[in-house]
Amino acid sequence: MLSWLPGPLNGLFSIAWLSANTLFWFIPLLTAAAFQWIVPLSAWRRGCGRVLNGIAQTWVAVNNLGLAWTKKIRWKVTGVDHLKEKGWYLVLANHQSWMDIVVLQKVFHRRLPFLKSFLKRELIYVPFLGLAWWALDFPFMKRSSAAAAAKRPNVQARDMAETLKACEKFKQVPIAVMNFAEGTRATVAKVFEKG
Repeated sequence: MLSWLPGPLNGLFSIAWLSANTLFWFIPLLTAAAFQWIVPLSAWRRGCGRVLNGIAQTWVAVNNLGLAWTKKIRWKVTGVDHLKEKGWYLVLANHQSWMDIVVLQKVFHRRLPFLKSFLKRELIYVPFLGLAWWALDFPFMKRSSAAAAAKRPNVQARDMAETLKACEKFKQVPIAVMNFAEGTRATVAKVFEKG
């Protein structure tokens, strides 16, 4: 519909759409998260978790609508016919750019439960999105280099404890955990390094 706009205008409209959509769903998301923690009953929290995931799915649906209006993309997706929105999945992906997340959300929307991923702890400071990810129970991990982990064995134990804690939560409501394997983001240095 708006793909005819010149590139810069199309890009500005796309960013405005995604930003406005994020801001629109931010307050309902935080409100539902607050209700989840006010009442300490596990059934109540599971119900609030479903509401939070429903809000997130709607957020993604509106993002997808903006994508359809601004971009001329012909999607050819295979192998998704037997997926179930009420199941548990691990999605492994090769991380090339920030668009990977948008594409995966588009491809798996309403075919899998809402995609969640393990995030670097620093991402909680991203305006609006950081709190949204926190409200949606995205696990935040403190990343350490291999050298730091070798010097302090408790670093790996801490990360494992965080992972197990997240997995306990994930047992309650169907989920698709999206994981980008370490070191898969393409950079010029990596391309030339491999020769």
